[in-house]
Amino acid sequence: HLMNIDGSNDRKLVENITSSGQSIAWGGDGKGFYYTRIEMVRSTNLYNDIYYYDLERRREIRLTRNLRARDPAPSPDGNRLVFVTNRLGKTRLAMLPLTKKTPAKERDINWLGEESANQFETPRFSPDGQKIAVGVRQPDGYKDIWILDSQGNKIEELMHDHAIDGGAVWS
Repeated sequence: HLMNIDGSNDRKLVENITSSGQSIAWGGDGKGFYYTRIEMVRSTNLYNDIYYYDLERRREIRLTRNLRARDPAPSPDGNRLVFVTNRLGKTRLAMLPLTKKTPAKERDINWLGEESANQFETPRFSPDGQKIAVGVRQPDGYKDIWILDSQGNKIEELMHDHAIDGGAVWS
């Protein structure tokens, strides 16, 4: 739903939005937002994919197809989108150039590392676009926040404790 700040003009824009964490990420220009949507494929499989809703044109644009992609976050300059994919219980971070708003082909995606038993969620770019904060649930049970460089290499593990840390947002 989208509404004015005073609660008026409440209207439904899209359906079947889901995500492991923060499900909507606004584009830097405020003209639209990115989100995860779940769909049935071949009547038996559920797939998450990433969409963009263009507020000016009032239309939904699909950005991935059958990738089990979720948790999109645009870079501050609006040129890239970081997100998480899931396959056979392993996750992987991915980057997609946003030069055009059409469904990505496999060759368009820049993979940030290999598939991992670590469960990544809600990646978010730093204000300068050079780092990514990401929630990571590790096989040993720790759920912490890591800082990665823009290529997906771990720079720092901010926490390593028994608390459940996630959903990081840069100030």
